[in-house]
Amino acid sequence: FESIGRRIMLLNARRLDHVERILLAIDDISEGQYHEQELRESEARYRILFESIDAGFCVIEVLFDGDEAIDYRFVETNPAFKEQTGLQDAVGKRIRALVPQHEAHWFEIYGQIARSGEAQRFTQEARHLGNRWYEVYAYRVGRPEERKVAVLFTDISRRKRAELALLELTEQLEERVEERTEQVRKLAAQLTMAEHEERARISQILHDDLQQQLYSMQTVSYTHLTLPTKRI
Repeated sequence: FESIGRRIMLLNARRLDHVERILLAIDDISEGQYHEQELRESEARYRILFESIDAGFCVIEVLFDGDEAIDYRFVETNPAFKEQTGLQDAVGKRIRALVPQHEAHWFEIYGQIARSGEAQRFTQEARHLGNRWYEVYAYRVGRPEERKVAVLFTDISRRKRAELALLELTEQLEERVEERTEQVRKLAAQLTMAEHEERARISQILHDDLQQQLYSMQTVSYTHLTLPTKRI
């Protein structure tokens, strides 16, 4: 088939009994084969990425009680999943069976994604997974009725603890600054009061001294006026 280019053909031949002929049916399956090959190559690339990334990855099936997400089951995990979570042999198991006290906010978030199909990127704490903090990107996969969510996540506990420690230190420093500021304000108020009291004391002393001098002057003048004049 050089005239039509490189093609993939499915041949079906059988001999006709009543004539010396062969019935040959030819079906061009090139497009389907190419699609299958592309799919296999795409799956191979996905598998390589899936198994080589340092981030944890899993596909979960969110379980509902009515409209409320109450649990989820692990459908698939990558090799980094164990290191990122500490969970072993999680595929096929429910998170509540592995971590009975797992926080409700995880179910709420994954339930929203499974229902709405809207991806979410968030940071959240998993206290009962060893006090870990995770940076997460989650999105729905498969058919909506399957309620499956793919989760790509990274353990950022060390960074988060450093951030929290820095925040705590900043708050402590701010409290100390406020305490020092209050102490300075009180000292300034005490100094101002002492200054007023000292001025009042000095003013009273000057006033008393002036009064005494005036009294002395008045006494001398009165004495001079009342003494008899000596005649010569």
